[in-house]
Amino acid sequence: MMGKNEHRKTATVAGTKLPPLAVWYENPGPEFPHHSGYLFLADAPDPDEVTEDDLEGFCLHCLIDRWPEVGRGLDLAREHGAADYDADSQTWQPA
Repeated sequence: MMGKNEHRKTATVAGTKLPPLAVWYENPGPEFPHHSGYLFLADAPDPDEVTEDDLEGFCLHCLIDRWPEVGRGLDLAREHGAADYDADSQTWQPA
């Protein structure tokens, strides 16, 4: 049974082709209580070229439930500020 708060946190996803290839973390502060602070880059353009049209909200719980391997990227991003997925080694690395 799910807790009532499991689907309250959102993440921002840039791009539409998931799973994500990179993740950034910035503490959203108390003014954004439902945002997790994570920004995922899927198949969007270069991070410096991302526009608001490329961004979409996504339930963080559902993202992790669908792609559990993203959890390692979240941990690294929270510790280092960002993490990238290396498709060759199939591992997350600090960015």
